[in-house]
Amino acid sequence: MDRFQKRIIKAINHRESCSLRNNTMMHNSHDTGNEFTGKLFVNDQEIATIYYTHAWHDSSRNLHGGTLLYSDFDHKGKEDYAYIRAIENDKWEIDEISFNETAINRVLGSNAVRYRNLLTKHFGGQGVKIKNVKYVTV
Repeated sequence: MDRFQKRIIKAINHRESCSLRNNTMMHNSHDTGNEFTGKLFVNDQEIATIYYTHAWHDSSRNLHGGTLLYSDFDHKGKEDYAYIRAIENDKWEIDEISFNETAINRVLGSNAVRYRNLLTKHFGGQGVKIKNVKYVTV
């Protein structure tokens, strides 16, 4: 797994947006306009949609998707980073990842296929439902 793939996995787990030098972008719920989805783009083609279990603004979740909230900690010192250290390994729960096979075939090179295989292996092993959808273009 290269550094670009590690960064995409982190972006999906923490529901972040990022744009990488290998023409790969991750859009979070703010970018997609849907509180339950994120999207992965390779060479400006939307190759995957990630469906999360909880909405972006779910008040029972912290910034990284865990259940520890800011109010659960005693913040006495000015430089109290216990909360940040406690939530840095939290992840958002993912229901499903849907791959757009038509877009994957449209992308030149092997990058889109590599990301499909990476996400299928990584998240499929965690029990996330994986769907490969072939959209018909007219």
